[in-house]
Amino acid sequence: MRISELKSRICKTLEGPVPEPEVVLSACQRVSEKLARGDYRLLLEETGRAGSVSARELEEAVVMLSRDYLSARLVLELGVDLERGDSFPLGVLFHIGAGNLDGLSAYSVVEGLLAGNINLLKLPAGEQGVSAFLLRELIRMEPSLQNYIYVFDFPSSNQKRMRQLMELSDAVVLWGGDEAVLSVRSLAPPNTRLIEWGHKLSFAYVTETGLGKEAELLDLARHMIETGQTLCSSCQGIYLDTDRIDLVKQFSKRFLSVLRQAYDEAAREKGAPDMGVTARNTLRVQEARMSAMMNSDSAESAVVYGDGCVSVTASSDCDLTLSLLYGNCWVKPLPRAEIISALHEQKSHLQTVGLLCGEDEREALAYLLCRAGAVRICDGGSMSKLHTPGAHDGEYPLRRYRRIITKG
Repeated sequence: MRISELKSRICKTLEGPVPEPEVVLSACQRVSEKLARGDYRLLLEETGRAGSVSARELEEAVVMLSRDYLSARLVLELGVDLERGDSFPLGVLFHIGAGNLDGLSAYSVVEGLLAGNINLLKLPAGEQGVSAFLLRELIRMEPSLQNYIYVFDFPSSNQKRMRQLMELSDAVVLWGGDEAVLSVRSLAPPNTRLIEWGHKLSFAYVTETGLGKEAELLDLARHMIETGQTLCSSCQGIYLDTDRIDLVKQFSKRFLSVLRQAYDEAAREKGAPDMGVTARNTLRVQEARMSAMMNSDSAESAVVYGDGCVSVTASSDCDLTLSLLYGNCWVKPLPRAEIISALHEQKSHLQTVGLLCGEDEREALAYLLCRAGAVRICDGGSMSKLHTPGAHDGEYPLRRYRRIITKG
């Protein structure tokens, strides 16, 4: 579709009524029911995703698209504004989709629809058709939504196309890391709002009491294996409430066996992981091990335990970093007295903290972690579990997708 034609269609749609939330809720509920019945299993098989989508992921998709869940979000995020009638959609949202979770781009559009906006979606690189399929299904359920959903598949390097779509939009909804944010900022017109849902980092914090919680440590390990550590809420590593590197190394060896147990459980349930993934992980772990050996005389030296399937890297620094992913985590010392000084500079990147500690410690530690910038505190095994309300990175998206109108 030509940009001139798209602009004409958008302007025509903006002249008409805002889509009623009930229309969106009805379409989403019907898609949710079809997901629950397994009607879309063939799609997953065709895209090669049937074996890698867990039962938990499917269950959460069913819930997140259900009328009850979305209605609760509408009431929580927009209830008062909708009742007063002084809240209005931004108009046109240009969603630059995320590639770390299948279907997330489609859900971003659903949120835009609930807020009453026209939605332009640029699919992420590597999208396997799930988001486009789900949006086609929404339109099939409610044909009136077709003027509020437009899907584009082109590389981000096509800056001309990116800029054209931004110029048509009231806001750009960006799912991506710092480099993506900087790139989009350089392209976006000054009168186009940028709404960032950037890549975040999450971790676990374990105290001396938490070290004795065997079941919770296993739940944390299962979470790492199940999510592949690829989500913003996935645990990248573990901070110990200590300044002793010997305790960090001792715990790293111990947690490796827990991680292996979780890996073996997943392999029995879902089969062995893709050989390419295993080979890549083995190579990355070996590279990390070689790097650690070459810097063994450094005060910041690290020790890598494990192999390409799972590994634990014991480090003496307290930097919050991305892990090697897919069951390969780090362990670092971070005394509670240094939580804010060590983490506050990463405040814009913090998301979820899995807290393993005594009940008498939880409130004080949660306060420190939130002051450092974390937006969610939970148990280690619950870091990526669906929770209500549906805030993104500490904010309600539906509110950001609307504006307050003053009359008189």
